[in-house]
Amino acid sequence: MTGNDTFITRPDHFSLEISGNPAASSAAGDVFIKAGNSFPILVSARNAAGDVTPNYGQEETAETVKLSTDLIAPAGQHNPGLKGEFDAFGTDCDGNVALGYACGKKFSWNEVGIIQLTPEVGDGSYLGSGNVSGNSSDNVGRFIPDRFGVSANTPAFVDACLAGAYTYLGQPFGFLIDPELTLTARGEDGSLLLNYGNEFWKYAGTLSDRHYLNTALGGGAGLTIAVSTSGTKTLTGADDYDGSGNPDLG
Repeated sequence: MTGNDTFITRPDHFSLEISGNPAASSAAGDVFIKAGNSFPILVSARNAAGDVTPNYGQEETAETVKLSTDLIAPAGQHNPGLKGEFDAFGTDCDGNVALGYACGKKFSWNEVGIIQLTPEVGDGSYLGSGNVSGNSSDNVGRFIPDRFGVSANTPAFVDACLAGAYTYLGQPFGFLIDPELTLTARGEDGSLLLNYGNEFWKYAGTLSDRHYLNTALGGGAGLTIAVSTSGTKTLTGADDYDGSGNPDLG
């Protein structure tokens, strides 16, 4: 058989390496990183035998890789997508020459939960010959809140003698409106994390200490109240995936 022709060979798949990823499978799994914080990903182009293809990314118009994000848990909840991109092919995450590899050091995902990542050709077609869809990564996560926002309601006492609207000296009295905090899970940029709920809600509703101020005296004088300062309190709103919950401190 004689003759000649021009043809294109493209990678068989892409492979991802994510340093420090515990690949949690549930809300009980190990923590990976805080929501919105940066983490590195190393991608490599591979042939059908699993070997690296060093020519990838060295084309006249260099080909790239992009990542799509699938939410694994909490299932059916919020997936804001992955932020970040890879540097040019030819260098690993330590700055060493590594043909067929590319590193992105500032990827981030600004939510709570567990995801999977799937690589593919950046423009959707390798030199016009079609796409290359990489194998999905292992689970990535568990991602947790970067911090919490805390706000308080305005509690009110109730008189012990309701009919006369007064309380005797030394007579116990309680709350008409129980003191309550609203905790909101926040990402690194301060945005609300909607996935912080149900089994991903980790705040246990306990207090180590608390005190009350006498606002009638300018808010600086301590007010002694015969209530417990620790222990489990009532917690509401932790299972509806809106990123907030209300520990009742009464």
